[in-house]
Amino acid sequence: DGLPWIGTSHGVSRFDEESGAWVTYTKDDGLASNNVRDIAVSSEGVLWFGTAEGISRYDGERWATYTTVDGLAGNNVSSIAVAPDGSMWVGAAGAGSVSHFSPPD
Repeated sequence: DGLPWIGTSHGVSRFDEESGAWVTYTKDDGLASNNVRDIAVSSEGVLWFGTAEGISRYDGERWATYTTVDGLAGNNVSSIAVAPDGSMWVGAAGAGSVSHFSPPD
């Protein structure tokens, strides 16, 4: 929607034009970790957040989190990129690896 999202060590925040204030989402809201390291947006507008404990998906209503249990090579995610087909390339610090991840629908 063109509004800014900012990842921090205290969660992820977005600016809400209606209220004129920043809204912050944390692990309590469904984010994998409060330590957000990267943000990517799919062509469908789905937001992906790389965190210290996996990746989180936000579709504007619901959060989902994916970790090594779901096929990531490591949970300490340092970078993410969404490919045109909707799959993702996920870099994990510490694991020294890159995952090609296709999130479930």
